Order: sequence, then structure tokens, then C-alpha cells
Amino acid sequence: QSLFDESRDPLLQVAKPGRMRKALIFTAKTLTATLQFPMTSVCRARKTTMNDPKILADRFPGDFVFGVATAAFQIEGATKLDGRKPSIWDAFANMPGRVYGRHNGDVACDHYNRLEEDLDLVQSLGVSAYRFSIAWPRVIPEGTGPVNEKGLDFYDRLVDGLKARGIKAFATLYHWDLPLMLAGDGGWTARQTAYAFQRYAKTVIARL
Repeated sequence: QSLFDESRDPLLQVAKPGRMRKALIFTAKTLTATLQFPMTSVCRARKTTMNDPKILADRFPGDFVFGVATAAFQIEGATKLDGRKPSIWDAFANMPGRVYGRHNGDVACDHYNRLEEDLDLVQSLGVSAYRFSIAWPRVIPEGTGPVNEKGLDFYDRLVDGLKARGIKAFATLYHWDLPLMLAGDGGWTARQTAYAFQRYAKTVIARL
């Protein structure tokens, strides 16, 4: 017996008689018939496969890297701690009407204060790589000017923590959190921002 019931299909309730309605009925019956094919045995086999990490891993090339990813603004929080200054996202999120409930990154996942705990969670997933982003306004708070050593120290601990857990670090230098001071000078439309980024990149690379 077919699982398809024309009288209960919501799309067919509003479809007018004619070719469109016939096409919908044909498609629905075809899909339903396909889905009815010994699904019990298929589901059992799939469940067994999905629960076996070795079988799953064997489906990927030997050099495939399994990992997880985050972005600084989404998880770090501590937007006013240890010398960090606002990014364009801090400003945007705090503008009335821009973000639902004026939610912002002030606390987020509190990763800045829960670093070791979070790295343990990453390790518990069994992945071999972690992609994270570095917050420019935490390293060079105004985009130009003094380097914030406390900001670099945080990422130093992050990379060391990953290494200690046998997890490869994949760092992203820029994930849209431009220092707010640079935005006031024209942001990425100003040539000076490119030079500022060059200095920031060299600073991070030399340290990490």
C-alpha cells in the first residue's frame, strides 16, 4: 500500500486541477514509492555504518583532515578586557535595530576566560585540526600603534594548548573584525589599512 495520500498533501490542497496538479501527484507518488523500498534493512545497515568511526574514516582520502572551526568575535567575549578595543562588529552589534535584542559579542561563549576548558572540548571530539581566527583589535587595538602583548599572549597559549593536545592549528588572520579606529579613516577603502594589516600580519606570524 502506498504511503502517499493525495487528500492529505498540503501542496495538492492548493494546486489547481490541470497539468501542474498531475505533475505534482506523479512526483509525489514516484518519491513515495522510492522511499518504500525495503527501508527497514537499509536503515539498519546505515545505522551500523554511521556508528563505526573506522568505516566512516575509510571513506575519506588518507590525508583528509578532520577539524572544527570558530571565529574570534563569535566565541571570545572579553571585548573590553586586557587592552582589547572595539571592532566594527562591536559597533554594529550595539547599534539599535541592527541585531535582534541588541545581542553582541561582549561575553559570547566566554572563550577568552575558558580557553583550557574549550580546548579540552575540542580534544574530546577526536578531531585533528582546529581553525580559529585572531582578533586584530586584541593584538593591535587601534589597528595601528602599540602592540598589545596581553592579546598576543592569549593566542600564544591557544596555539601551545592545541600543540599539547596533538591538534593542528589553522589560524585565520582576519574574520571581518576590523579595528574600529581604522573604519573611521576609511576602512578597506583606504590604502593605509592595507599597510596596517601588513604590519599586523607580520606581528602575529613572528610571535606564533
